[in-house]
Amino acid sequence: NSKSKFVAYNICMRKPQPTLPTRPITGHKGTFGNLLVIGGHESKADLMFGGAALAGIGALRTGIGKCMFAMPEEILKEAIEIVPQATGFVLSEASLGELQNYANKNSNCVLIGPSLGIGQFQKNTLETILKCEKPLVIDADGLNLIATNPEIFKAKQTIITPHSLEFERLLGAFDINGSGDKSADNLASKLNTVVVLKNSRTYITDGNKHFVLDKPNSALATAGSGDLLSGIIAGLTTQFYPNDLGLLEIAKLGVEIHSKSAELWSDKHGDRGALITEIANLIPEAIGILKNES
Repeated sequence: NSKSKFVAYNICMRKPQPTLPTRPITGHKGTFGNLLVIGGHESKADLMFGGAALAGIGALRTGIGKCMFAMPEEILKEAIEIVPQATGFVLSEASLGELQNYANKNSNCVLIGPSLGIGQFQKNTLETILKCEKPLVIDADGLNLIATNPEIFKAKQTIITPHSLEFERLLGAFDINGSGDKSADNLASKLNTVVVLKNSRTYITDGNKHFVLDKPNSALATAGSGDLLSGIIAGLTTQFYPNDLGLLEIAKLGVEIHSKSAELWSDKHGDRGALITEIANLIPEAIGILKNES
């Protein structure tokens, strides 16, 4: 009802709670977790790996200790040249079993989807990683693959981050009627996942509790913005789930950090012309401000 929506909106617009846990001064890179990012593809028509690289940058800027890119060999070198802090796993049909083993034994979170592409190999990769025991963040082509193959989705500890078109495809795939907030609640409940419905107004729900961030900023209307958000959320998951924060709390904080980083850029430069890497570089400052406000 309208009263409950009003209460939820007010909860969201307060200073973010809970805030990030204190970072131990004696910590090392192993202390702050290992994220596995699966994405990037090369075909006759195109070559894409920037989205996965940007997601890795977003995660590293939140404070994770280690980032591993899983990509086809042809593009893995280029991605690591962009993000030399990352390491690489050569992704191929033959290495999918090893990938699942690595995810289970060596990662704290898996992000799949940015620049992944659509095809049988990508479907096999997603099916493999959906069987792993680690929390997942699924974005971009990971969501498009689920929308065309809904039978493969077995959600456990999952955050999905669709934009409006990806969201519509998912609603159709899972026979959910309606639109907007209620349909996002229904999708989250049906899939047992946290949904981050990205737009100028962002709606975050687990089907029971929900939050709204209504702070439009056209500086974020730039290539890679969604990839950066998925990386921020995956970075927080890597560090703080499940011991410190739940997935809904992490999704909310990730959206807040993304928004605040863009706000800092806009305060200095205006509302246009942002490169998403410039916004990414403001993530640590945004986190510090949000911590001080909480």
